Amino acid sequence: MAKVRLLLVSFLVSTLVLGTAVAGFAGPKAKAPRPFKDLDEASWALPDIAKMKSMDVVKGYDDGTFRPMASINRQDAVVMAVRLAGLEAAAEDEEDAQLPFRDAEQISDYAKGSVAVAYEKGWLDSLFPNPEADNFQPHKAASRLWVTVLLVNALGKAEDARALTDATLNFKDANSIPQEFVNYVAEAVALGIIKGFDDQTFQPNKPVTRAEMAAMLSRTDGNWSLVTGKKRSDEVKGTVTSVVYNEITLQTDENATITVTFSPDVSIFIDRNEATWEEIKAGDEAEIKLDSQGLAVFIEIERQDKEEAQEQEAEQEQGEQGEHEETEYDGTVVAITPPSGDTAGTIQIDTDEGRMEFALPADVKLQDGYEFSDIEAGTVVELKVADGSVVAIKLGESQEHQWQEHERNEQQERNEMEQGEFTQHTGRIASIVLPTPESDGTITISPGKSHNTKTFRLPADVNVEGDKSLSDLEVGIVVELKVSGDTVVELAVEE
Repeated sequence: MAKVRLLLVSFLVSTLVLGTAVAGFAGPKAKAPRPFKDLDEASWALPDIAKMKSMDVVKGYDDGTFRPMASINRQDAVVMAVRLAGLEAAAEDEEDAQLPFRDAEQISDYAKGSVAVAYEKGWLDSLFPNPEADNFQPHKAASRLWVTVLLVNALGKAEDARALTDATLNFKDANSIPQEFVNYVAEAVALGIIKGFDDQTFQPNKPVTRAEMAAMLSRTDGNWSLVTGKKRSDEVKGTVTSVVYNEITLQTDENATITVTFSPDVSIFIDRNEATWEEIKAGDEAEIKLDSQGLAVFIEIERQDKEEAQEQEAEQEQGEQGEHEETEYDGTVVAITPPSGDTAGTIQIDTDEGRMEFALPADVKLQDGYEFSDIEAGTVVELKVADGSVVAIKLGESQEHQWQEHERNEQQERNEMEQGEFTQHTGRIASIVLPTPESDGTITISPGKSHNTKTFRLPADVNVEGDKSLSDLEVGIVVELKVSGDTVVELAVEE
C-alpha cells in the first residue's frame, strides 16, 4: 500500500512539473495586439478601453472596430454600467421585465434587462423622478451630465452626493448644470470619475463618446473596492516581487504572496503607455485583471507620482481631442430638435453607415442663408462633427435634385436585383421602425441567439412575400431579407 501511495505522489509531482513546463510555452507575446483595430483615433484612452475590454464591460463591432469617437446612447451606457457592477446575470433574469417608461417599447431587447436592473437598483431615480410620465429615450446620445449621475448612483454614492448641499464647482460653465445635479458632479469630481476640459468647462450637455465612456468606467472601477468595501474577484493589486515571461508574483497589502500566470494576449501598460512584460520591475505597484481562468489579461503599473500621472493623462486626452477635430457625415434627416438657449438640441440622420444621432449646440455653423427651421425630416445634409457634436451644417441639393438622385438610386437597385447583386440575411427582429411617406424605416435583426445585430434600411415599397405586410412585423419574428447595399428589397417571414 505504501508503494502505491509513493507512485501516486510521484505521478502528481510529474504532472505538476510537466504542466508547468507546458504552461511556460504560453507566455505573452512581445506586445499584445490591441483589442480593437481603430484605437489610434483615441490613443489617450487606450489603457481604459483595454481594461474595460478585459473585463467584458465594453465590446466592439463585427468588423473588429470599437468606434471610439462615436457617441454612446443612453441604453448602452446603462448596459456597460451594469456589466461593470457584475450584474449581467441579474440583467438576463430581467429581460422580460415591464418598465414604467412611456417609450419602454423602444428599448432594444439586449438592453431591457440592464435598464430593468438599473431601475430596480435606483440608479435612474434622480434622472427620472416620474418614470411613468417620462420617456427614457434609449437611443438618445448620453450627455456627460447624464452619465455622471448614472455612475455616481451605480457606485451607491447618491446619498453622499445629496449630502453636499453647499457644493460649489470651479467649472466656468457651472451655471449650465441644473442645480439638482451640482452635488452629483461635485461627488464625481471628488471620486475622480470626471474631469474638466482645458478651458475649465464641464460641458454637461456634450455627448459622451465611446472612448470617454470607457475612461469614466475605468475611473469608476478604481473606486469600486473603496465604495463597496469589497475586493473584486477578478482583480489582484500589490507590489511586484518577481516577474518571468509566463508569470508575475505580487505581495499584497495583507502581506499575502500571489503568483499569476500571464494570458498569451495580456495587455500591459506602464504609466499609461503600452509595454511588455520585460519592462516590469520588482517594486512596481501593479493592478491586474484576471479572466475566468485566473489568467492575467490586463496589467497596469504606475511609476509616476499619481498627480503627475493624472496631469499627463489629461494632457493626452486634450491633445487627442485637439487632433480629431472634425468628421464629415452625409445623410438624410430623420428628426431634429433645435437648440434652445444654452441647451443643445439633437439631430438624427440616416447615413450609408446606418442611423446616427448627434448633439446640436447653439453655436453650430449653419450654411449661409439658412436657419434651423429650414431643416426637417427628409432634408439632405452634410454635417461636420467633433466629439459627437455638430459644428457645421450644409444643406444638400434642391428637393428636385434629391428626387432625381432617389430615382437613380432606385434604378441602380433594380439593376443590381436583375444582376443578382444582393445578399441574404436571416434572423429574429430585434427592433423595427416602419417607414413613413417622408422617410425610410429601419429593421434590426439578430442572427441565432447572438446579441450581434445588423441594421438595414426599410423602404415603404419593399416587396413583402406571402400574406404578410409591413404592419404585421414585430419584435421576435424571424425574417429572411434580401439586401442591396444597405437597403432591404425583399422580405419574407419564416413560419
